Amino acid sequence: MVVIFLLNKTSIKNLKIILLSLISFVLSVSTFILFDLRNNFLMTTAVLNSFFGGGKEKGYLELKDRIPAHFNSLLGTYKSILFNENFLLILLLAIIFIFASFLILRSKVKYRKEFFFLLLFPALIFVFLIFYSYPIWPEYVLGLLVPVVLAFYLALQAIWKNSLGKILTTLFFVIAFFNVSNFIQSQYFQKYQPNDTAGSYKNQLAVVEWIYRDAGKGKFGYFVYTPEIYTHGMDYLISWEAKNYPDEIFTTNKERTTYLILYPHLANDEGAYDFWKKNTLKTTGKLILTKTFNGGITVEKLLIDKNEPEVDQNYYQGLIFR
Repeated sequence: MVVIFLLNKTSIKNLKIILLSLISFVLSVSTFILFDLRNNFLMTTAVLNSFFGGGKEKGYLELKDRIPAHFNSLLGTYKSILFNENFLLILLLAIIFIFASFLILRSKVKYRKEFFFLLLFPALIFVFLIFYSYPIWPEYVLGLLVPVVLAFYLALQAIWKNSLGKILTTLFFVIAFFNVSNFIQSQYFQKYQPNDTAGSYKNQLAVVEWIYRDAGKGKFGYFVYTPEIYTHGMDYLISWEAKNYPDEIFTTNKERTTYLILYPHLANDEGAYDFWKKNTLKTTGKLILTKTFNGGITVEKLLIDKNEPEVDQNYYQGLIFR
């Protein structure tokens, strides 16, 4: 932001613009400043520790590994404007930027400084990030996509006046649209291929629909076992399907009628379900019915006595502690 401001020769000569720019900047970051002041400079300390903490936590990269890893992340920032990173599109993108740089330097267009600043801005940021000793995930630098896209727009504007530029631009967008069309066709117009895993939407929906049909009017409880941590997928489906059954009320507590939704356990962990029921749910409810669905999801319908103890206090629906 400071560099952009300094590039504007009119602004740096106008005291009013300078003052208003400073006020606007302070206001835009005021919430972060206030948060840091109220929390003993928590964010500032975290940033400084990330760069100069001295400790080598998991994922730490030595300089010889850090430079190529960060360089690949930098290249990924430029390639992120592509829908599909195939060789031809990457080659065309590089040629467009190089050709545009040549034309802009030769013609000295009015947006020359802005183009090179936007084009090189991610590289400038990565020079600073070389002091960051851990992997740079794409979401960390997602904002750098904006200057790259703006630079790409200016590059297209510059080369479009040239016959070769028109050919390059046309080729780029024809290939890009071809890739987009293939993706849409493969995702939305091909015949559905049955998925036999427990993660299939249709398989999980079949479980939920059966539970509602079986439960009848009134209240029922349910609990979900998964080898993973989160149970949000099943929780969402049950709450969504509830709109079709206004006379049925689901809870995530022990009710007289309670359903246990058991996703497939890990290999060689045959006792997982019994351990979970005994130590986490603390239930000895009477098993009324067992039904297994596509994908290996099993539902157990229990009748639970109202005097049973509550489930483990470290367990709540959506997160399983084992």
